[in-house]
Amino acid sequence: MQFLKKLLHLPGPKELGRSACDALPSRDMTPDCEGYTWEDWHDEVREKHPVRYFISETAADFIKFNLWYPVYNPIKNAHYWIVSHTIRRYHILDLRQPKNPHSSWSYRYGWCDVSEKLLYAIFNLLDQFVKNELPNLYCPSEEEAAKDAGMKSQRDLYFEILAIHKWWFEDSKIEYKAFEDCRSRWCDVRKSKSAETEDLWKLMREMEDEYERKTDEMIGRLMKIRRNLWT
Repeated sequence: MQFLKKLLHLPGPKELGRSACDALPSRDMTPDCEGYTWEDWHDEVREKHPVRYFISETAADFIKFNLWYPVYNPIKNAHYWIVSHTIRRYHILDLRQPKNPHSSWSYRYGWCDVSEKLLYAIFNLLDQFVKNELPNLYCPSEEEAAKDAGMKSQRDLYFEILAIHKWWFEDSKIEYKAFEDCRSRWCDVRKSKSAETEDLWKLMREMEDEYERKTDEMIGRLMKIRRNLWT
C-alpha cells in the first residue's frame, strides 16, 4: 500500500524536526531505548493528521494484512516452491566429485558411507563458494594489508579459502594417488611373498594416516572460516 503513503504523505521524523534523518529506534524492538521513537511518531502524526493517518496507516494495514496478503502470499509461496524445485534447487546438494586425473576412481554415483558424504558435501559447498562468490570478494593488496589489520585479515581469509580449495581439488588427489600406488605395490609383493611386504604395509598405513590427518586438518581450517562464507 505504498502508493497511499506517497499520495497522502505523512511528515516523517525529519520533517517534524524530531530526527536528523527518517530513522528512529523502536521500543517494540529495543524496550530500553531512549528518546523519540517510532511509537512516538505514530502518536504524534495520528494526533496532528487523523484522517490522513487513518487512510495511509490504519486502513492500508487492514487491506494489506486482511485482504491482500491472504490472496497474494499463497500464490507467491507456490511460485517460490515451483522455482526452487525445478530451476534453482538450492536445497539439493550434489555429492559427485570431479573426475580425478591422477586416479581411475572418483565418486560419481551409488552407495557412499556417511563419513565420505560429509567430506564431499563440505568441499563441494566450498567449491560453490569459490566459483560463485569468491570472485566478488575483494582481496586487499600486500600494501593495504600492511597498513590495516582489517585488510590483512581479509587478505588472509581470501588466500586461506584458496589454499583449502586447492588442497582438496588438486593436492589431495595427488597424495591419494601415491597411496593407491603404494597399495598396488603391496598387493603385488604380497602375492609373491616378497620380504618387502611388511615394509610396504607399514608405509601404506603411514600414508593413509597422514592423508586422513591432513583431511581432518583442512576440515578444521574450513570450519574456522565457515562464518565468513556468506553471500
